Amino acid sequence: MGSARIMIAAPKSGSGKTMVTCALIYLLKSMGINTVSFKCGPDYIDTMFHSSVLGVKSRNLDIFMSNEDTVRYLLSKNSAEAEFSVIEGVMGYYDGLGGVSDTASSYHLASCTKTPVILVIDAKGASLTAVSVLKGIAEFRKDSNIKGVILNRVSKSTFLMLKDLIESETGIKAVGYLPELKEAAFESRYLGLSTSVKKEEVLKKISILSDKLKECVDLEAVFKMAGDAPEVCHTEYVFSNEGEKIKIAVAYDEAFNFYYEDNFEILREMGAEIVFFSPLNNEPVPENSCALIIGGGYPEEFAESLSQNTVSKQSIKKAIAGGMPLIAECGGFMYLCKSIETDRGVFDMCGIFDISCRYSGRLGNFGYINLVSNKESVFGKMGTEIKGHEFHYFITEKAGDAFAAVKPVSGRSWKTGFSDSNMYAGFPHIYFYSNTAAAKEFIKKSIEYKSGLTDEY
Repeated sequence: MGSARIMIAAPKSGSGKTMVTCALIYLLKSMGINTVSFKCGPDYIDTMFHSSVLGVKSRNLDIFMSNEDTVRYLLSKNSAEAEFSVIEGVMGYYDGLGGVSDTASSYHLASCTKTPVILVIDAKGASLTAVSVLKGIAEFRKDSNIKGVILNRVSKSTFLMLKDLIESETGIKAVGYLPELKEAAFESRYLGLSTSVKKEEVLKKISILSDKLKECVDLEAVFKMAGDAPEVCHTEYVFSNEGEKIKIAVAYDEAFNFYYEDNFEILREMGAEIVFFSPLNNEPVPENSCALIIGGGYPEEFAESLSQNTVSKQSIKKAIAGGMPLIAECGGFMYLCKSIETDRGVFDMCGIFDISCRYSGRLGNFGYINLVSNKESVFGKMGTEIKGHEFHYFITEKAGDAFAAVKPVSGRSWKTGFSDSNMYAGFPHIYFYSNTAAAKEFIKKSIEYKSGLTDEY
């Protein structure tokens, strides 16, 4: 059953695909089925939610930040030991780059991996029109891979009224429905990952949804669709290492937890040991570390504590001043600035960069970007390209000029990031599978740093 997989997608955001995805994962786990999950696109928040709250291995599958063959490799690699894979789609089914292309869309991912799709349609207030919506979406591309549909926010009687019509008009299996469940609605965009929402409260809602899914959806039909998915064909990645064991220190706690696990896996396969530490708990950079990564997260929510944790701040400043290779993304970059201004005040941070951060009230430069280095960085020489994305509400008076960030469709560009031969720091989150040579260069710089360590350090 290793190849069994299904994608849960929708005509648009807010249709209920996240609810169905979470409920299905929860239900599969409760049935004792070894389940892994994936998220189409760059959203590390959903994969983190699947891992931390639902307790399953979860990874991103992103065709912009990698490519089709790499996505197939990552799907196969990360589901190799599982019985069932659940893939959550992104936005509307065909919505890809720039909103005007199906590239990197849920459809693109389903098509290139030959994954069967169940479409979740919010059919409240509609009947025959819901059938026409399904038919139009399924026929928009000949290889849509849409095999089933779940009607969300409808009664049992409405579903039974439409079931035969759906199947006769579209040839798509109407596998079930979900009634409107206000007591189980996800009110937060972050699905409980924000510190103000408790994990237990979210799990209670998912449990309710899971029970309804079991009652109102033909699970045998879902298992049949998933089991019909063909084996995934791909090229294998083989990463060499220099035979030199190095420790890479990674800040990981409630303040810093936005990471791509596949980035860590690449570094491990290249010979690195990932060692976690917590600035929020005032922990220093682990001894004998040869590189430092501080990812994104919620430093603004913990700004007061972070400002008071001088052991962590001084340890990080010493490491960076000593030339330790560094990657600091978004929230991690903010932590290295002079201060973070919140509605509770202005709080001193590490002071590596003499700039301050403040809340802007809107997303800044949101979305995919191609990064091209204007100077040498920890990723390699000038001209090195690596893909990533931005997602942040805080801004700084200076965002750096070490890279040109280019939007993939519009071509709009701006300067961003700070770098030298041992450093990258800036708002963009990078993805190593877009340029594995950049990961190799980071490892190389870490080994060079290790060779120069004194006994005193």
